[in-house]
Amino acid sequence: SLLPNAFPATAFRQAQSLAVPFNELVDRISRDGAFLNATLGDVGEIDRYTGKLLDLYMDIYCSSAGKQDDDNNHKEHRRRGEEWGKFARMADRLGILRSDYMLNPSSSQT
Repeated sequence: SLLPNAFPATAFRQAQSLAVPFNELVDRISRDGAFLNATLGDVGEIDRYTGKLLDLYMDIYCSSAGKQDDDNNHKEHRRRGEEWGKFARMADRLGILRSDYMLNPSSSQT
């Protein structure tokens, strides 16, 4: 919405308490290249945007000695299940994350 809305304090505190664990989960997933490849690899073959994101991940964290590989080589790395994320696990990073939460009224309130 364009204007601020009233938000119940209890729901705000609940969302606030979830922020740190959720952001830690996102960070851990981003460092697990094997998981990203297993869950998004097939999508990356069909969806160009996801494929480019996986290729970028490969360029930054998986290419040997920082060498950029060509597109066909990226696909071959994915197929072979090479050690994805070896450098991602060791890298320092800054995450600027945004989480949007929606209120879901309980069935007793409807």
